[in-house]
Amino acid sequence: MKTDARYRDATATATLLSSYALEQRGSTDFEVMKVVNGMKDEYASGASTLLRVFNASGGRLFLRSDVHWHGKVWKYPLDLVIENGQWSIALVVHAARFEGVAGGIVYRTEEVPTDIFCGWDVPFWDGPFSSSHKNTVCAEIRKPGHYDAETNLGIMRNLTNGGGASARAEHTGKAEERPFEVDHDYVAVVLTAAGTSPVTDIVIGRSDTLQ
Repeated sequence: MKTDARYRDATATATLLSSYALEQRGSTDFEVMKVVNGMKDEYASGASTLLRVFNASGGRLFLRSDVHWHGKVWKYPLDLVIENGQWSIALVVHAARFEGVAGGIVYRTEEVPTDIFCGWDVPFWDGPFSSSHKNTVCAEIRKPGHYDAETNLGIMRNLTNGGGASARAEHTGKAEERPFEVDHDYVAVVLTAAGTSPVTDIVIGRSDTLQ
């Protein structure tokens, strides 16, 4: 950011860093998709989701856990740390014939420690004539350590692949939703599409920069 004349003398606040990351995101999107599609081509056919995580939180994101109720991360593991303005990508694939993928990741923010769950469910079949098997996504923000409990992860499993989220929609967690748990300024947006190998996009940002 310091190489940009507009910000040369600016104070690097978390809000400014987040805003700059979002501004630059589009310039790397195409190259990231090439890498993700290359993973899929290498893997070949089968139910999967091409996972892309973008950090616009204004600080580092730390991977706390990744859970897979159906499927697994294939070959290339998720990054343990994502710097602000950077991507993490992975291919989540089915583990058995006639099975889809369902799971989630938990990232912890740096500035105000907060745990963010982002989940996905890609059934074996999501097609134009299917009414009950739809790709779904889910996001939730909680206090640090919340998802260390198996009970709470079980709740997120039900929300993610139990019909609690709707297909091809965005789901956000914002500061005002659970003020009794943790005071934060973060937002998580998760997007997916139809089909048996959709891209699932996750953007973790701030409520004053990511709308």
